[in-house]
Amino acid sequence: MKKAVLGGCLVLASLAAYADEQTPMMTEQANYKPFRFIVQAGLTGGGDKLATVETSKGTDKLYAGNLVQLGAGVVFQSQDYPIALQATLNYHVDNRHYKNGDATFSRFPFEVLGFYQFSPQWRIGAGIRHIGTAKLKLDADGASESAEYAGENSSVIELGYAMNDRVWLSGRYVHETLKLQKYNGIDVSRHQLTTDGSHVGIFMSAQF
Repeated sequence: MKKAVLGGCLVLASLAAYADEQTPMMTEQANYKPFRFIVQAGLTGGGDKLATVETSKGTDKLYAGNLVQLGAGVVFQSQDYPIALQATLNYHVDNRHYKNGDATFSRFPFEVLGFYQFSPQWRIGAGIRHIGTAKLKLDADGASESAEYAGENSSVIELGYAMNDRVWLSGRYVHETLKLQKYNGIDVSRHQLTTDGSHVGIFMSAQF
């Protein structure tokens, strides 16, 4: 967990430093680019409890909405209207390391969001998120367990603040449902067991 949090914090810190080096919000025609590359990083929390792990330091719990999300993609910004369309491929993971094993929950969300910039420094957005397969893996004292989940199309809402014309600081909420497909390699999809992966997060993104 410490490595996951540290990695996310380092990326957020790097993006914040990049924001400080940039100029304030600008609307000059010469700076307009319809398409830009985007990278983003965020810390998230929430969702149902996936597992309880007994460690040498006590009990640890793994939740479906945690912990670090990193992504990259493209964003289209209209020149004539205050709207933008963003598509990103992301890696969302909660990874814990213990003296007697490891616990990991991961997925690769693909997100498409539309934004409306209602003031020079504020925008609101919404869209969809699709994760394909989410994987849970637990290893402790030589024993292991695993589970695979299928994700439905999820909804995302996001409120963003422009630190300058390239860097955004955002808060978001994701409503996500995960369906258990396999447990230790055995197909259990007929039982139609679901897990709530809904979560909130704080993100920073930079456009180039």
